[in-house]
Amino acid sequence: MDVDKCMEWMSKGIVLLEYISLNSGDTKIREMTLCPVFIPKKNQIFTENFKRHDQNDKIICYDIEFQKWDDISKDSMVNWKKLTPGM
Repeated sequence: MDVDKCMEWMSKGIVLLEYISLNSGDTKIREMTLCPVFIPKKNQIFTENFKRHDQNDKIICYDIEFQKWDDISKDSMVNWKKLTPGM
């Protein structure tokens, strides 16, 4: 799976991400984003000057349904697809 391409798309819109939960070990399929357009102002944690560190083995992304941030291991990401057109 191309994690960089998934993260690039999350920064522009919403993806349906399939991954293995770090806590439960269960497979989850969630609508996720990094795009501030889809994240309520009160939940935004990044500034426009935020720089992503690609060498990290985990990413943090926003779960649309549960309206919370979740950390996901890059190795646990199984599949993804675009749900919104790019911004």
